[in-house]
Amino acid sequence: MNQQPLQPSSTASPVAALQQKATRHPAATAVRARRRGLWLTHTWSQLANEAHILARAWSAIGIARGDAIVALGPLGFDLIVALFAADTLGITLELAVAGSEAETRLIQATRWALVDGSHELERVLRHRGPSLQHVFLSESDLVLDAQAVQGLSVHRLDQLLSGPVHAWSAPGEAAASAAFRIHGDVSVTGTAQRLEAPPLDKGEKVLADFAPTWSAGLDFILHAWPSSGAELLLPEPQGDAATDRRQARAHVWLAPDTRLEQFAQELWERVPPAGLAAALVRAALRGQRTPWSALARRRIKAVLGLERLRAVVSDADVPPALAEALTALGIRSSHPGATEQRPVGTARTAPPRTLPVVDGLERAYARSAS
Repeated sequence: MNQQPLQPSSTASPVAALQQKATRHPAATAVRARRRGLWLTHTWSQLANEAHILARAWSAIGIARGDAIVALGPLGFDLIVALFAADTLGITLELAVAGSEAETRLIQATRWALVDGSHELERVLRHRGPSLQHVFLSESDLVLDAQAVQGLSVHRLDQLLSGPVHAWSAPGEAAASAAFRIHGDVSVTGTAQRLEAPPLDKGEKVLADFAPTWSAGLDFILHAWPSSGAELLLPEPQGDAATDRRQARAHVWLAPDTRLEQFAQELWERVPPAGLAAALVRAALRGQRTPWSALARRRIKAVLGLERLRAVVSDADVPPALAEALTALGIRSSHPGATEQRPVGTARTAPPRTLPVVDGLERAYARSAS
């Protein structure tokens, strides 16, 4: 197997690594994103070209190194394009939890906003301040109210990205700003930590199952992913997680601890309360080696969309009960070690997150065993 460690490149910038990948494998699939029930495929050359064109278009509008654009919406292909375009120009994408006070403050102070769809555009128009000048729309078929957008320059991304690829380089020698900044109780610039991910075989699939306010996931996309041979899978925003996992057939699942809590809840809801079925599930998730346990494990993996999954990558320790269940299913759990990187002033002040539903799963095991 030709395995490549998923580690940040020490010599190439994210854009340089992306361009190198696009040059060597232009037609290879970089991203598959599920939107409105369909999986849309994007190649490495498409991603590199669109990031290049968008950076050029932003520069022509007057966006320069050190500026910031507020980005609203889920993790999608257009946001990934914007990440690499921002890194090219040395500007910053400002992100916050949808509908939060932090997002409102960003909208009120910004000159530029990148919005995914109608819900995000409505929030921008509701909270816009006098400095807002340009809005970039990802959703091309949005019907705009001329009165509502009066005084704004509205740019559709599909029109901006349809231009030719000209030879062009960003002004200045290097990016002066982080490509993204997460705003909330504690603002995080660049990366909160580097994820400890397993090596990937060329062509393996990584399910990026997180909101764009997870800084470690965005850092992975910028620094580790372009130099790997991985295909990035983006599930439907607010869609059915189990269905997306089944259809994605991913090998590595990239998710924050909050997403794993939802998964643990999903697993808990499928555990029978008592009887032979409960004992069988307990035996399967405890790793017992019997024909019936093996059959139960195959069934659990099929129902939850985990047939090909071999690793779960998160930003925190996986609780023992969930880690035991994943191990029994043949899935490795990975998280940052003691050398994780954190910017100055962004130390975690809250206690480590716990998964109470997993504790409930352990109690179910105990009841079934007795």
